Amino acid sequence: MGQRHFPLVPVLIVVFVLMHAGASLLAQIPTAATAPYFTAAGVVQAATQTVKALAPNTIATIYGTNLSWTTHAVTAADTNSGSLPTVLDGVSVHVQGVLCNLFYVSPTQINFLVPY
Repeated sequence: MGQRHFPLVPVLIVVFVLMHAGASLLAQIPTAATAPYFTAAGVVQAATQTVKALAPNTIATIYGTNLSWTTHAVTAADTNSGSLPTVLDGVSVHVQGVLCNLFYVSPTQINFLVPY
């Protein structure tokens, strides 16, 4: 069986942060001071911490500010039939429009699985 090769192209990464208020879910309207912020230099391969093209099905890290309201590492209770969550404490990450599985969120860091 041959190996699959993926083109390494620039990708669009979007981070959404929602605020929970009791049982309801409110969209957080960001201001310049509260909007999630990161640069291309803050998106790295988690294993090497280098800014390079992200290969599908690898773990990546986003470093920035205001990326989450809380700090939360995934637990067994967060999984659904063994699958990692795509939303963790109101945070989701989209790569090229595809929702990513999350490992960890905090105000300054998100660890996620690059989709393929």
